[in-house]
Amino acid sequence: MDAYINFWKNTFNFKGRSNRTEFNMGFWPHILCIILVFTIGPMLGLPKLGFNLKTPLFEMLFDLNWQFYHLLIVVVFLIPLISLMIRRCNDLKIEGIHAVLIGFFPLFYMFYILLIAIMGQGLPEDVIWVEIIFYVILLLPIIYFFYMLCVFSFKKGSEY
Repeated sequence: MDAYINFWKNTFNFKGRSNRTEFNMGFWPHILCIILVFTIGPMLGLPKLGFNLKTPLFEMLFDLNWQFYHLLIVVVFLIPLISLMIRRCNDLKIEGIHAVLIGFFPLFYMFYILLIAIMGQGLPEDVIWVEIIFYVILLLPIIYFFYMLCVFSFKKGSEY
């Protein structure tokens, strides 16, 4: 319980350190909460985050139907989670850019998919190796994301 309280006390502390317990107690419950609100919430009658698939791809990215509670959850959890990941990077002696990449992963990945979709428009459709290359390219950031989360969650940091 102290680790969870420390998570909130150190919300704006980007220079300290956090151990595995503090990271796991602060990170995973909030990620679970975000997943529940964004996926199970609409099943229970809450408005869902959505977009119209009939609009062009570029307009679709900027026409998301953000509800107030979606924005509130992202803003309330994003800063403490980024701070926690930067502190965990400090503890593991890893550069802080990894924390920023993990924290903003959904946004980066959305633009990454858009870039891949734009690049793939002029390529032939009947060549199987093109599809394989695109799937590998799309999987690489996801593999990096889960690898870094495993490092943050399981690797023992430096002794204080």
